[in-house]
Order: sequence, then structure tokens, then C-alpha cells
Amino acid sequence: MRIPKQMFGPLGLAAGLLALALTLLPPWIEDYRRPPPKPVARAVLDTIGSLKDRVVGAFSSEAPPAPAPPALEVVQTRSAFVALLAGFAALVFGIIAFVRREDARLTAVSIALGAGAIAAQHTLTAALIVGFAILTTWVLARHA
Repeated sequence: MRIPKQMFGPLGLAAGLLALALTLLPPWIEDYRRPPPKPVARAVLDTIGSLKDRVVGAFSSEAPPAPAPPALEVVQTRSAFVALLAGFAALVFGIIAFVRREDARLTAVSIALGAGAIAAQHTLTAALIVGFAILTTWVLARHA
């Protein structure tokens, strides 16, 4: 069975678009998932109640219960992990497309989208990926 000539470039483009969407959209969606803020009077009463519980807990030498992590953090962590995987997949598909000498534009776009999705999350990784993207651009410009 023969692999089609233009296969890895479009796969890299799709993975890069997915990664970029998963990287950029969760902060915007997060505001809609949060409950509305409490009225000021209720917030003050809750703060006073928690302070009272801490003082009573300090004198009775009981350990305070650990707060449960918010559900939003779990969703953000999973979204970030899937975005990283899709970004790395776009980079790998772009590299494979480059090695197979597929369309240079599609290869460059899939590498740029994957690198952009990763770079939007991690700064140190971004520096390495920008260097890799510059090297890839230089190689593509020499061989085009």
C-alpha cells in the first residue's frame, strides 16, 4: 500500500489548528463557566465565618480540612495537556512532511501552528521552538 504524496502536511495543519484552538480558547470560555460573584454583604459574612472557624480550630488544635481543587483547574489542565500533545503532533507531522518533500507552505504552516500552540503555554519551550522554526525556515528557503 502506497502513502499518498500529500498526507502528512494536511494532518499537521489539522493538528496545529486543534492545538492552537485548545490553547487560546479556554481562558475566554473560563469566564462563562464561573458562577456570578457574591454580593458584598455575603462575601463579608463568609470571610468573617471562615476567620471564626480558623480561630476556633487554632484553639482546639484540630487540623483544618484541605480545600478541594476547583473543577475549572482540572478542565484547564486537561485542555493544556491535549493542546501540547496536538502541538507536538503538528510538529512531528510537519517534520515528516518536510522529509518526504511535501508542499513547503503546508509544512511550514503545520510547524508554525504547532510551535505557536506550545509557545503560547510555555516560555522556555517557546525559545527552543522559535529557534527550530528559524532553522526550518532557513532550510526551506535554501531548498525551495
